[in-house]
Amino acid sequence: MKKYLWPGTVALIFAAAFLAAPAAGLLTGTETMICTDPAEQSRPAIQGDLIVWEDGRNGDTDIYLFDICSGEEMRVTTDTDRQNFPAVWGRRVVWTDERNGNRDIYLYDTATGEERQMTWSAAAQAYPAIREDRIVWMDWSGGNWDLVLYDLGRDEERWVTADSADQAYPVIWEDRIVWKDERNGNDDIYLYDIGRDEEIRVTSNTAKQDHPAIWGDRIVWEDYRSGDADIYLYDICTGEEMQVTSNAANQTNPAIWGDLIVWEDERNGNPDIYLYDIGRDEEVRVTTSAAAETNPAIWDGRIVYERCAGSTDICLFEIGGCIAASIDIDPDTLNLKSNRRSVTAYIELPAGYDPAEIDVASCSLDCTHGTFPVLTGAPSCVGDHDRDGVADLMVKFGLREKEDEDVTVNCRPDDRFEDVTMTLSGLMNDGTPFSGQDTVRMRV
Repeated sequence: MKKYLWPGTVALIFAAAFLAAPAAGLLTGTETMICTDPAEQSRPAIQGDLIVWEDGRNGDTDIYLFDICSGEEMRVTTDTDRQNFPAVWGRRVVWTDERNGNRDIYLYDTATGEERQMTWSAAAQAYPAIREDRIVWMDWSGGNWDLVLYDLGRDEERWVTADSADQAYPVIWEDRIVWKDERNGNDDIYLYDIGRDEEIRVTSNTAKQDHPAIWGDRIVWEDYRSGDADIYLYDICTGEEMQVTSNAANQTNPAIWGDLIVWEDERNGNPDIYLYDIGRDEEVRVTTSAAAETNPAIWDGRIVYERCAGSTDICLFEIGGCIAASIDIDPDTLNLKSNRRSVTAYIELPAGYDPAEIDVASCSLDCTHGTFPVLTGAPSCVGDHDRDGVADLMVKFGLREKEDEDVTVNCRPDDRFEDVTMTLSGLMNDGTPFSGQDTVRMRV
């Protein structure tokens, strides 16, 4: 095996101007509780439409699976001993299993329903990672933790490391395996290229680097060189190292998918999930609850994580969609055949969003009888109309452009009132859409 210390590991750190930008607000998307059983659910992993986790509802810990498309939950393991540290790729789920009196690696094929024991040594094997036909795990056969790679397609096992120090927490992407390595007296990040049979030391700082993740040419990890834990990024192609977070609180357990890095962050007193978009150089907050959110994983715009609020549950956050606004139309009874010129709407946004950042010109008020445009020249202002302690934006919408014009909606020939749902939609100044509804009595 050829071993290299890449020039990039002599820490080419981007200047402070290239650090992640301060938090710009909340990430727009939809959160779904995947599992709310009162027992403990933890260590989620995701790939494609499948989420796996370890689950304590049966007294021990088992592996469970959830299919996002079908909405179906499945118990993968039923043995009375502990199964934990699951990972998933395609139709295959792997995990650490204690049914044989020591820790082994097992695999389950969701397509065939077949379970397979992957390791038979009397020593412990743990913490598997999988990508396509390759599984990598930690192995205690040598009296310390080394790494073993197994190729399912070739039915071939090989040792990745055999150093007398511990190598732990492996992750894999195509031909690249990354892990935490203790051979230098502190924890560093190392990389092994399977095709080239090359081992590369990624970090050389004397502080601790831990919990790596990889996507393509990018490696992320938690780094303690500043005293607290920060998130760092390394580009394999350029050899450049970048500090992603610099907040004085701890940022740990990163995961990466494409341009998106997620991690757990303690800057608000309890752990939340944050996201950094490399392409946009933008940091956003994903979760805001008073509970602790930890152990994030990400795949294709979907983030899974634990939420601990009494018990630990599994949550899914899907990036995208509209901000859900709360709308109050005043008055709540409208006579479209009267001479009323305008209607007032008060817009409240969820915690973390500022109603002052709404692009008023983009707003429209719609119902089945037509569209009310923003009233030209009318004032709009931020206040607290309903005195609930949440700021709202007042926007006026025109029923008539001028007093002598007909109403701008489609009226019925008969005089009657009906309940009408009105939808107010628009954009924030950064282009994020929002929408909300209110029901009014309307004479049409």
